[in-house]
Amino acid sequence: MSMFSVAAHPAQDMIVGVGIHRAADSGFQGRTLPMVSNSGMGSIRMEIHWSDVEKSKGVYTFPAGPDRTVALARDLGLKVLLILDYGNPLYGDGKKPVSREAVEGYARYAEAIARHFGDRIRYYEIWNEWDNGLGGTEPGSVDDYAALVKATYPVIKKIRSDAVVLVGGVTEKGLNNGWYERLAQLGALRYADGLSVHPYGYHESPVCAPDHAVGWLDSLESVLNSRYGIRLPVYITEVGWPTNQGKFGVTESVQAEMLTRFFALAADRPYIKGVWWYDLVDDANNPLDKEANFGLLHFSDLSAKPAWQAFANLPSIRAPGHASTAIRPNRGCVL
Repeated sequence: MSMFSVAAHPAQDMIVGVGIHRAADSGFQGRTLPMVSNSGMGSIRMEIHWSDVEKSKGVYTFPAGPDRTVALARDLGLKVLLILDYGNPLYGDGKKPVSREAVEGYARYAEAIARHFGDRIRYYEIWNEWDNGLGGTEPGSVDDYAALVKATYPVIKKIRSDAVVLVGGVTEKGLNNGWYERLAQLGALRYADGLSVHPYGYHESPVCAPDHAVGWLDSLESVLNSRYGIRLPVYITEVGWPTNQGKFGVTESVQAEMLTRFFALAADRPYIKGVWWYDLVDDANNPLDKEANFGLLHFSDLSAKPAWQAFANLPSIRAPGHASTAIRPNRGCVL
């Protein structure tokens, strides 16, 4: 029995997708992407590192593996959301691009990517969790990120005017620290077609975690509109619950419950235009490693967790003309 009660509710159209790793491994993607497409999902989220594209200053080469993955995704009818991320040792020792030279270098990389993919990719995300130390870097400041956004957004739009460029990409830490308000104050949200957000809630009790995660987004949407007159669509480009043993881990059945509830709550909000689960496949076979166990499929044999079936049932949430399983508020959860 589900821990949540559900009620029928009119659905909105919302991108439903999943993050993938190993984008360069086109053989692996040849096995997994058809599964995504057959499940009825509409998008994948992937990355092509700056350091893999620009190995000599000003010279841009594009690895064949990601190209094949993008081509396969298009053949399967999957939209691609591409993350432009991480440092390059040619600029600032590979740290976050904050100097003028590094920011300009990153913008040129983004321009080269947009030019290379042309009409094959419409959705872009500027960096991944600038507020964290990913990619071998230290957590960065919102002011430096704003400068990066202002330099990068125009060059992508110059190449593809209808590109959807997402800005933010921070975790609940950034949400709680006023990250997006500061971006608004700095004028950086004028250089955005949507907000990307990673409202992870796995550190909370599973009973309330989806409600709290969506509650953060409701507050964000309200504050940006009431204080700054900003209404931008929100794209949840990462959210998930790990099934590791130990701290923060949940059982596979609870992971499925979290997925169902979160997607239903998101689909009930017109300002949320997309959700990408993190991620498709576990990253390793280590049951004790939290970071390795966010997948919908097991690492060893791609066998499905219960959340995969829940994921496969999601199109009914967002398909026009169908009823969703929007979930009644959990009255025991205080936001």
